Amino acid sequence: NRDIRFSENKAPYKTFVALVFQDSKVTIAKESGLSLYFGFDPTGFTYGTGMYVFEKSLREKFRRAVVHPKQGQEFSKIISKLKKAGFQIEGKALKKTPPGFDPDHPNAEYLQYN
Repeated sequence: NRDIRFSENKAPYKTFVALVFQDSKVTIAKESGLSLYFGFDPTGFTYGTGMYVFEKSLREKFRRAVVHPKQGQEFSKIISKLKKAGFQIEGKALKKTPPGFDPDHPNAEYLQYN
């Protein structure tokens, strides 16, 4: 929080409200778990679902599935449908494909999510 009493900038520090709901029954590690996100600001409403961060063993399973010949194709179809419906895929944490994975794989960009 900032002290605006003596500042020329009296703009609000925060212009949005955000809520995150997490199911403690499916939390794998402190930072992970399935979550629902809702945000409100003067321009509208935002919502999302997912995981904040993968626990290490789950991240490895996810990465293997993304590059698996059959599971990776199904994953691509789902992502394509979501994008066509207007959804955004966010949360890329890495700049490069993780070691041990082909950077030229059709799904390589999704290996950069953490």
